[in-house]
Amino acid sequence: MKRTFPAVAVALAMALVAGACGDDGNETASGGKSDKPTVLVGMIGARVGPVASAGVGVGDAISDWFQYVNANGGINGRKVELKEIESEYQVPKGIEAYSKLKTDGMAVALVAGTALSDALTGPSATDQIPIVFPGQGNASAVNGEKFPYAFPGAPTYPHQAAAGVKFLLDEWTAAGKTGKPKIVCLGWEPPPGQEYCAAVKAASEAAGATWVKQVTIPAKAADVKPQILEAKATNPDYVFHSTLFSLAVAVMKTACAEGLGSKLVTWHWAVSENELNGAGPQCAEGLTGTAMGKLAASDPEPIKKLKDAATKGTIKLSASAGNNQLYTNGLIAALLIAEALRNADAKVGDGKITGSDVKAGFEQISNFTGDGIVCPTTITAKNHGGNRALNVYRIKGGAFSLVTACIEGPKLAGIEPEVG
Repeated sequence: MKRTFPAVAVALAMALVAGACGDDGNETASGGKSDKPTVLVGMIGARVGPVASAGVGVGDAISDWFQYVNANGGINGRKVELKEIESEYQVPKGIEAYSKLKTDGMAVALVAGTALSDALTGPSATDQIPIVFPGQGNASAVNGEKFPYAFPGAPTYPHQAAAGVKFLLDEWTAAGKTGKPKIVCLGWEPPPGQEYCAAVKAASEAAGATWVKQVTIPAKAADVKPQILEAKATNPDYVFHSTLFSLAVAVMKTACAEGLGSKLVTWHWAVSENELNGAGPQCAEGLTGTAMGKLAASDPEPIKKLKDAATKGTIKLSASAGNNQLYTNGLIAALLIAEALRNADAKVGDGKITGSDVKAGFEQISNFTGDGIVCPTTITAKNHGGNRALNVYRIKGGAFSLVTACIEGPKLAGIEPEVG
């Protein structure tokens, strides 16, 4: 499956929106027709397959934002062409898509899935084409000196775990509870799930909670009741889990039936309508989760801009913008890419933007918030992570409620690399 989003012609000059700290840095003037070469952004999508609910939201957000960028003059007058090739969340298909997009001349690629980002880390460095994967990927990828063309650009799974533990301990203390809260983690069997639980353990020990144990859930588990009962037997105060999609729904339903529903804490792939609707509002009530940006439910400024543009008829907004919290994850990726392109454009002027230019553009991102949708993000040649801070949401009354913003957990020696 291949989707192409052609550049939108601009007949009138657009007003320049400054790329100051906290702005989206994408709306720029073209002063009429531009002779600048178009820049190609590749997207290796996952709208089909096991992570389709995320793939659709992420993919729609990226296509919507670059529609908006082009409708507002492009990147300093330069048009962005977005080409998406479907991977079905399969690494071989993803590698094939990358090769096709490389041949087409892409300057940067958005990659879906930790396994695929791992597989492309080496080739991207050889080809000098940045790969971008906010909200996923191994923690080691933040090391820009070791992985020069890999850009997580957002908090990794260990950062999410650490922030979740910190928030709950703060809440425990504020409530006047005594003793140390007991924490268990239900770890999804694949590497990202294991990395998350290892970080929950390290953060619990660093922050002064009582770490009890990890219970592993098989990747394709048909029944999670044995694991839920094993966790329940420890009488935990909090049960973290690193499952997602249908498995996350099964965890929520079973935990609810066993009286653990309000004790569940999770990462950002399991804080969406998929879980709320799948488990039902009653079972979902009290679920706590971290998010790398403000969810769509909070109506952040970039989503307001997209809605306004759609109302005016300058873009066609995807349906998932209003009913998929994971749309935000894609929007953050698009905003970071657009900011890197803006920096690259400032460097090359009227010339062609190459992958190495985009890399340098990412490494100039400083105190960026994308109009407040993300916590302040600074990317350097050493640190491709951007920031460690998370927003914490809780389902209250069947809705996603922001309970704290931009909280960082303890640094986890031995799990997250020292990058300065």
